[in-house]
Amino acid sequence: MRTLTIMGDSWGTLLLDSIKDELAERGLAGRVLVLQTSIPGSTADFWANNEWGSLDLVKQIVALDPNPIVYISLGGNDLVGQYATLGDAVFTEIEADLRFIVDELVTTRPNVVIILAGYDVLNFDKSAFCLLFSDLVFGSTLPEVVNPLFLEIGDVQATLDADYSQVVYANAWGALQGTPGLPDTASWSPDRFFPDDDLDCLHLNDQGYSVYTNAVFDILLPRQVVRVSDE
Repeated sequence: MRTLTIMGDSWGTLLLDSIKDELAERGLAGRVLVLQTSIPGSTADFWANNEWGSLDLVKQIVALDPNPIVYISLGGNDLVGQYATLGDAVFTEIEADLRFIVDELVTTRPNVVIILAGYDVLNFDKSAFCLLFSDLVFGSTLPEVVNPLFLEIGDVQATLDADYSQVVYANAWGALQGTPGLPDTASWSPDRFFPDDDLDCLHLNDQGYSVYTNAVFDILLPRQVVRVSDE
């Protein structure tokens, strides 16, 4: 049985059920073992520095599986936590940390498949608190200003895809808007995909994660990323 290890932040944590659902719907249930190592609130810097032995744990899993997949959801907390002080330099930090993580996994097992994904267009207009949050972190409440900042994380992931044969960037940005891979940066995603909690500005509800994950798998399967050999 092939392992698919989810590592990363709270998005990685919340994607567990929808990833299992997608595997079942696509006939892979029972053939791919999904392992959860995500740590809510964690950053790419946290994992690159092997805090709590987090990266070592994933490396041990990768070392044991002859054909492993690792799904990485990281970078969002680095952006939210550091953009106000670092500005665009935060993306240089995110790339360096993700590149280090990828190097460590590839060194552990050269045929590892690494999926870089996580995040879609959010909706800071969902509550007064989230608008204030956006203004404090990004200096703006306008989608055309805020959305491109999150999309920069995708640009970093695309760079790593181009540099490593083991890396697959799943560009599902815009999935919640009905246009995966072609997000409308001048608009937020629809309200129906977000939790009712006015203080939660960064996560989706179950329906949102289902739509997002379906789009990710639509990208991955044609590239033969999530599959199990019959041999």
